[in-house]
Amino acid sequence: MWESPAGPLLLVGGGWLAITPDCTPILPFIALSAAIASTPSGWISRMIGIAAGAVVLWIYNILRILGLGAVLAWNPQLFELAHVLFWQLMTLVIVLALFAGWLRGRDILASSWAGL
Repeated sequence: MWESPAGPLLLVGGGWLAITPDCTPILPFIALSAAIASTPSGWISRMIGIAAGAVVLWIYNILRILGLGAVLAWNPQLFELAHVLFWQLMTLVIVLALFAGWLRGRDILASSWAGL
């Protein structure tokens, strides 16, 4: 791995993959955290949702970078298409799915505790 002004560089299949600050899951995490924090719920439920979302987003991002490296090694012409269209769309889908899953889990947990 080498450093460049854009960030760390990885040599993958004859092409360079730059890991820039935009390649981190920080912005999706902020969006998910804001959505969870703005929902009326207990603070424990919110903290669990935010922490679990952070773990899932970091794992997803590692898989995304590995997938982009594979695309770069296998077919460099598809790299921009995979990077801009597929993976950015998938990031939005993941954030929305995490939020929807947290809402569902929160509601199920609240209804099960209501009967106690």
